[in-house]
Amino acid sequence: MKEKALLSNIYCVYMPSDDPVGTANWYIQNFGLTLPAGEPNENRAVLELPSGQWLFLFRTPDKTTANFIAVHNVDYGDNFNMFSLTFQVEHITPVYELLKSSGSVMTELDDRGSCGYSFIIEDPSGNRLAIWSDLL
Repeated sequence: MKEKALLSNIYCVYMPSDDPVGTANWYIQNFGLTLPAGEPNENRAVLELPSGQWLFLFRTPDKTTANFIAVHNVDYGDNFNMFSLTFQVEHITPVYELLKSSGSVMTELDDRGSCGYSFIIEDPSGNRLAIWSDLL
């Protein structure tokens, strides 16, 4: 019999940022995330997702991102500059078109077959994010 997992969900995610205020504004304008009272300040921004999870953006002393090189990824190939987060959206096409029209750094919309649809985008701090949906 399999025992119940002790971890239930991800409550907070911490991301590096060279400009927490500017990057937070990008998440607010493009994804409708909200700021709790008292946020942001020059060293930190806290954003709340509708599901209740929080995304923290912390100023770092040097330009750094949450990206990493994956030696091998069956979907993206060898030595892929990997994103660290995948956000789910209800319908991906309007989100894709909005972000494309804003001049965001992003890939083309990818039909991943039975896995749905996705694209990769960079926030203003250079953090790569995947945006995913099973619906166009």
